[in-house]
Order: sequence, then structure tokens, then C-alpha cells
Amino acid sequence: MAEGESRTSIGSDVLVAGTAGLLGLLGPDIAIAAAFASPVAASAAKNVLGRIEMRKRARQEGLFELTARILEVGVEELSDLCESDPELEELLIRVLEAAADTATREKLVTYALALANGVRGENPDGHWESTFVDVIHNLGPNHLELLDRFTRTSNELGLGDGSQEFDSPLGQLNDVQIELVAKDLPALRSILAVLQRDGLLDHRFVSGGGFIGVSTTSGLWELTDFGTTVHDVLKELGRRLAPA
Repeated sequence: MAEGESRTSIGSDVLVAGTAGLLGLLGPDIAIAAAFASPVAASAAKNVLGRIEMRKRARQEGLFELTARILEVGVEELSDLCESDPELEELLIRVLEAAADTATREKLVTYALALANGVRGENPDGHWESTFVDVIHNLGPNHLELLDRFTRTSNELGLGDGSQEFDSPLGQLNDVQIELVAKDLPALRSILAVLQRDGLLDHRFVSGGGFIGVSTTSGLWELTDFGTTVHDVLKELGRRLAPA
């Protein structure tokens, strides 16, 4: 691996293309189908752990049924397809484990789309979906909120003067700006580290002019292509799944 190159930069073009392609699987009835992946109401069981396990199982079953609907196959056929290929079976296991650990509809539908994409096998570069599922699984509300702020304009972030000059999405923020626009997010450095590790943000150092001709170096955080596509997919799913 070249010096300064993160592990997530390898094969990033494949991830970007594959992630963007997920939206092509969305049909007009996705909002209805997504109901299968919604968290179920708590049962009358007295044992808290038992209720949690029931909800986890319901999410897994709902996701599997949703994937079958996206592919327009029966659940038994979907099961046979996954079990016939070790890589697909591993993807299925990853997706089901991730589904059990989240109650967010956008994530659940995204996992179903990733599994459906893997079953279709249209990606010539192999199964990128497992990596994609791992990345989405790592993202909590604060990670997604910070990611979204990179898509806003300087005026929206309070960094501009309100003029049209500052009405274009930034896509990048330096270390000082990050502290200003994300001071409300807890454990900011940890959030940044996760986003950088998973290839959603890139961090580099840039030199600029300083006082009396002395150059200075500062850190610059930049939204990657993969980060943009992940943001766009989740944003679009959120829009489509929002109540009418």
C-alpha cells in the first residue's frame, strides 16, 4: 500500500459505482415494501431481553422478505440463491446481523438493497456489498449528521455573510471550521476518525500564507466520492420513506 493511502481508498471507484447503483433497485412501491422492515411493537413478553430478541428477529425476517420483493422472487428461492454461493451466504449473514442491530428504516432498506444487489451479481469486480454493509453499520446519527453538514453551504453553516457567493455546497472544511460547525456533536474527533477510516471523509494537510511571509499548515477535511454517494443514498431513502 502506498504511503499515505488509506485502506478504504483501494477499490473506491467500485464502492462509489456500486453504492450509487443501489437507487436503481428502488421501485415506486418501496415505501410500502419498507413497512416489512420497520421495527415491530414491543410484545407483551415480560422479559426485556426476550422482547429485544423478538424485535431483532422480526427485523431480520422483514428484511429478508423485503429483499425478496425487490428481486421479485419468493423467500424460499432467495434462500436457495444465497445458500448456493458461499460469498452470498456470507453477505446474507452480515446483512442479517446488521439488521438485528438497528431500528432505523433507512439502514434496514439499504441492507436489503445491498443484499439484492449481491444476489443479482451485476458487479464485475466482485462482492463490494459486504464492505458497504460494514460501513453503514458503523454509522450512527452523529456520523450521518456531520456527513450531511459537508453538503451544506457556507451560509447554511453560519460561515458566510448571507451573500450569493456563499450559497454553494462546501464539500470540505478545515480544522477550525469543523470545530465551529460541529461543536454541538459529542466526541467529534471520534466521529471524524470513523468517517475517515471508512473512506467517507479524507483528511490532508495544506499549506497557506501566514504572518510576515511565514507559511502555515492546517488540516483539511473533505467529503469523498464514496461519502457523497452514501449520503445521497441514505438521504434519498429518507425522503422516500417519509410519511406523506
